[in-house]
Amino acid sequence: MDAGEAERGARIPDPATQVLGAAGAVQGKLRAHGLNVPVRSMLVLAAPPRGAGCGRSPVPVVRPAELVPLLRRLAMDRFSARRPVVATVAKVLLGAVSATDGRR
Repeated sequence: MDAGEAERGARIPDPATQVLGAAGAVQGKLRAHGLNVPVRSMLVLAAPPRGAGCGRSPVPVVRPAELVPLLRRLAMDRFSARRPVVATVAKVLLGAVSATDGRR
């Protein structure tokens, strides 16, 4: 947003809406490759907003220092028995392989 937009009162897009849209796109790509896995979203903000509206977000908000421990905990809790699935998901998202046929 440039200074003129700020002066005219242009709204910054809602980050929760953006991340939910991105998560939906990721889930769609995975399903197109035959993977029906959960896709969760979160916002990482250096300074999460405070006040009345900050607790109403449909997306969890974490600080950068909280992110790595949270991801480790989620990975251990949910995917430790499903490591091959996690590897396939990563390859599909990187465009390295098709989940359905194993080829590039």
